[in-house]
Amino acid sequence: GAPRAHIEQRVELLSEMLGSSHLLERRPRTLSGGEQQRGALARALAPEPTVLLLDEPLSALDEGTRAELIRELEHISRVIGTTVIHVCHNFEEALELADRIAILDKGRVIQVGKPAEVFRRPLNGFVARFVGAQNLFPVVSSDPAGGAVTLEGDVRLGVRDVVQGEQILASVRPEEISIHRVASGPAPLAQGTDSNTVVCTLQRIDDRGRYVRLTLEGDLPLVVALTQQAFATTGAAEGDELLATFPRASVHLLPA
Repeated sequence: GAPRAHIEQRVELLSEMLGSSHLLERRPRTLSGGEQQRGALARALAPEPTVLLLDEPLSALDEGTRAELIRELEHISRVIGTTVIHVCHNFEEALELADRIAILDKGRVIQVGKPAEVFRRPLNGFVARFVGAQNLFPVVSSDPAGGAVTLEGDVRLGVRDVVQGEQILASVRPEEISIHRVASGPAPLAQGTDSNTVVCTLQRIDDRGRYVRLTLEGDLPLVVALTQQAFATTGAAEGDELLATFPRASVHLLPA
């Protein structure tokens, strides 16, 4: 029902913004998945909605098309100013696009905050697992005076802030752990310093392209994520004995 001049102006604006001007004369069945997504996005934006709901718009796209559409979604949100509610199960996708993130469990909002806040300070075990906190350990006892907690196996970790409760987990993000090869015999856990040190054995190396995922076994089994360059400088190989270190501030305590 809009005037034809307004329709043509809107079509031209959105097709240029989405880089799809060359598709306007094409039949829908001749379009690729990424081109179809651009067309669907343009149609949704055409009536100038106050809020745009996107339900996993990137899930069926190849990596190159996905990266292009992410840049376009960022541009649209910034230029048009439309509020976008973007539903996804991929936390990396959420980190790339979101100003704020809400984590839902069984229809209930569990945590809302800025991406870095939700990523680094999850409120409970469900959120921690959802955002990829693979190192989660039950806390057996807490020592507020000593700034430490004891885990199963009598492993003691220094922490920045002690949280007390019946079911508490200690979480350490894989990318906040560094490793060093052990030149001699095993060393005890470091205490009274700003860092925790754990002796482990490098059980498995998984090349994930953008990073290397390491599985360490020992008194405190750990998953570590390093850049390709950082891992190469260690010279570590499967079966090597390693020292895994991480700051007290990297140990996050949360309810189970």
